[in-house]
Amino acid sequence: MSIVYSGTADSWLLKANASWATARGDLGGAADIHNNSNTSSSVGVFNLAAPARGGGVNYIIYRSYFPFNLSGESGTATSATLYLYGRTFSTADTDHTTVFLIETNAGVPLVGNVYDYGYIFTGSAGSTTLGRFMGSGVFSTTVEYQALTLNSLGLSVLNAAIGSGTVTIGAIGYYDYNDTAPASHPSILVRQQISYANTAGTSKDPYLDIGYGAVAATDNATFFGCNF
Repeated sequence: MSIVYSGTADSWLLKANASWATARGDLGGAADIHNNSNTSSSVGVFNLAAPARGGGVNYIIYRSYFPFNLSGESGTATSATLYLYGRTFSTADTDHTTVFLIETNAGVPLVGNVYDYGYIFTGSAGSTTLGRFMGSGVFSTTVEYQALTLNSLGLSVLNAAIGSGTVTIGAIGYYDYNDTAPASHPSILVRQQISYANTAGTSKDPYLDIGYGAVAATDNATFFGCNF
């Protein structure tokens, strides 16, 4: 097993709008706010339809991004789990407490500003096609490390970068993932608290726990201490 911590470029981004499509955005679109200096956010992943002044609703989306430098790794990943320190404030059901992991913009590095917001999408500018779904995990209401298991596509993304590059993983909520506007109701929301790499020490930092396959024995292995 190998532990790889997220870089300090990890971040959360916010966008709000009366239009769900505008709030969700597209590749190349900008967030209202970008932050890569927080130690923790109570809305690291957040989807809500809030009543707007004068009627209607205001859709609010927060996303988080986590870059992992894998250039110092070697081997073939056969398992991997992303650990995020935090909790959920959602109580509706499993859908609302699940965080979905997305490959960002086919591996293009984060730029470090509001234009990272649409990096969960892939293709050309204006695309709303999600990047590859890398896995997911359900957050508990206890403040602790939450485990998000990477699937076979997630392992493929890691293996393509091991020894040579950085993988950035986007973390998004149920409504954002399914491109479905939430209902305007105070209990119908996705809200996950997450800690980031700027937290002092590493006891709460996001990290990948990567498992590598065992080296297979070769047919011509030498056997010592045996007389034939």
